[in-house]
Amino acid sequence: MDEVAGSSVGEEDLIAASVDGVGILDRGTFVKANDALATAFGYDDADDVVGTAWTELYPQAERERIEREVFPAVREEKDWRGEVAGVRTDGSRVPHLLSIRAGGTGQSTDRLVWVVRDRSDWDDRTATIGTTEPPAFDESERQFESLVERAPVPLAVFTDERGLVYANRTAIAFLGGEDRADVLGHDPEQFVHPADREQARQRIRRVLEDRTPTEPTTYRLVGLDDGDRVAEIAASPITYEGEQGACVVLNDITPYKRAQANIRRERRFLETVIDAVDDIVYVLDEDGQSYLWNETLVETTGYSNQEIESMHPMHFIPEEHQEHVPGLMEAIEAIEDKRVKLPIRTRDGETINHEFRGTTFEDPETGEVFRCGIARDVTEWLERERRLERQRDELATLDRVNRILLETTRDLIQTADVDVIERTVCTQLANSDLYQFAWVGELAIDGDQIVPRTSAGDDRGLLDAITTETNGDVVEGNPGHRAIETGNVQVADRDNSECTAWKAIASECGFESSAAIPLHHNGTVYGVLLIHTERENAFNDREQDGFDVLGRTIGYIINAVKNRKLLFTDAVRELEFQTADADSVFANIAATLDCELELDGYVASGQRWVLYFEIHGTSVDDVVAIATEDPRVKRARDISVAGGEDRIELTVTNSSVVHTVTGVGGSLSAATVSPDGIRFVVEVPVDADVREIVDHIQAEHADIDFVAQRDLDHDVSTVSRPDGVLGELTDRQREVLEAAYRSGYFAWPRTSTAEEIAESLDLASATLHGHLRKAEAVIISTLFDAT
Repeated sequence: MDEVAGSSVGEEDLIAASVDGVGILDRGTFVKANDALATAFGYDDADDVVGTAWTELYPQAERERIEREVFPAVREEKDWRGEVAGVRTDGSRVPHLLSIRAGGTGQSTDRLVWVVRDRSDWDDRTATIGTTEPPAFDESERQFESLVERAPVPLAVFTDERGLVYANRTAIAFLGGEDRADVLGHDPEQFVHPADREQARQRIRRVLEDRTPTEPTTYRLVGLDDGDRVAEIAASPITYEGEQGACVVLNDITPYKRAQANIRRERRFLETVIDAVDDIVYVLDEDGQSYLWNETLVETTGYSNQEIESMHPMHFIPEEHQEHVPGLMEAIEAIEDKRVKLPIRTRDGETINHEFRGTTFEDPETGEVFRCGIARDVTEWLERERRLERQRDELATLDRVNRILLETTRDLIQTADVDVIERTVCTQLANSDLYQFAWVGELAIDGDQIVPRTSAGDDRGLLDAITTETNGDVVEGNPGHRAIETGNVQVADRDNSECTAWKAIASECGFESSAAIPLHHNGTVYGVLLIHTERENAFNDREQDGFDVLGRTIGYIINAVKNRKLLFTDAVRELEFQTADADSVFANIAATLDCELELDGYVASGQRWVLYFEIHGTSVDDVVAIATEDPRVKRARDISVAGGEDRIELTVTNSSVVHTVTGVGGSLSAATVSPDGIRFVVEVPVDADVREIVDHIQAEHADIDFVAQRDLDHDVSTVSRPDGVLGELTDRQREVLEAAYRSGYFAWPRTSTAEEIAESLDLASATLHGHLRKAEAVIISTLFDAT
């Protein structure tokens, strides 16, 4: 507690503010002192005292007495108080009251607090008073004259008619007089503080009139020097020189009252400090009862100070935890300093987790033992620890998931068969202990049910339950349907309220969490991967992000496999379609200008499609003008070669037909746009599921009609084979090279600059130049190395 109080008022502030002389001794030398101490011994200021040994302030006889009698008492009792006589710098005597207190540990006197109260003025006044002729006593009383006159206790006599008629030397000094004549004759009420005079008057009347002695009563007094004093006064009736009077004994309790006031101030200061602490601060006495607490305990528990005072501290701790609370179940002196986490029970029955820290200390003056402690609300800390623990578990799980995804992706890259790809994914997931069942499904022909293509693990009857319990109808909240519709990972677990029917079926099969991952690329969904696990709320955001990447990777690989199969097959199947859709960019141009556009190639670049057309029946400028007005066209420009066909480059943000065709693994080999409509031919592998491809295209574009199909031999150029020249290029290098070729970059004279091509592909010019140089280097080195 002292440390708390001292944290606001410094040691030097207390020393400087003291009216008594105060110094701090360290191994016999003053290291701190105030001006009052310097004045008492004749020094100019406190700095002159610092560095001075205490022995220089006392004569030889006093030094010996202090070392012989005082220091042993300080070592034994920690403090000493008594009268001594020092010597000023001018050699004069300095009688004073000396108080010494040890500041070190154990029985050391190395560091002492040295307090001096000058008694020179007191001795001078009592000496002067002693020269004044005392009143005459009867012979029978003279034997008491010396004893009464020199008594250290203030004694006085007053009568009803003459007021004060006698005061010994101690009383005269106490009342602020210098001579007996200063106080005699005064009404005793004159020395009483105005606020206490009425009470004093009544007691004086009782003594004088009722002849009844008064018990000691505390009064505030005002001396002749206007100094305030506090005394306990008792009066007894006497007869003095034939008059009714009273003998008064005054007990000077001014130092005691000042000490009490200081204690009250310190306690108020301490209470203010501990009330400002957000933690609960408490002190228990030897009996385990509450001795002191701060306002935080009141605010936390909801009890008033009066209620807490009457309650045993054990009441705040639930019964099942009381044995762990320091100070409640065992003697305080046996408690070890430690920390424990326990709940505190409030008035409402709520429990709030706190961490208790405490220590036992003994009052050096009284020997009483107390337990002081702090209880800190650790609700948020415990929640943060639980949250961190959950995060650590999630990270560990995510790390395992990422390893599974990495291994799965590595295996997929080496696979060139869609069935093998899907089987590999399901097997990798089902073989881990995180998931129990995985399967890949697709929409049935009617578009309602999701039918499995491949699976791995123990389905525990889930696939049958989905069909039998719904009579073939779509299960409400099926995450697979929502994944295909939205293109996003969907989760069905305890926290998801939208999948009630699905969760009920999955839960009966022992699965608490399910995730559906769309397998898609560039807007085309190739199926859905469904994963089931016994873990509750298994698929957090990070895990979903990982599976989203897996779904995109599988979709990309399936797309690449389909395109690769088409590119290197020896035979192809052509599927011819037609549409009268007049709302497309190209149909609008043909209808407006009554012309014909013939596709001469296309390049996919990010979110853009760059298409190249030959124009028949109108000018390139007219086509550019019409195309530029359409908001779907990012750019239209003339790329005609001198002496050749009129050609135009159109950059659009959405070419839905081309996008759909490439999404099913096909290639748009030809397309003609006329005022009558659009006819286009799609090349697919001969073993492709034509029905599936046609249904998919018509599902995306209801106004497209399937016209015909035919099988053709496919002459695969050695240049395009995997071991050919173009097989050495990256996708981006091939994209840039084809765009440069089709836009006339390699023609003479050039019809497109590198900057124009870069703008069409939404690339920086330097980036395009870099890809072109690398592609040219690969092709040239391949050709020359082959010769």
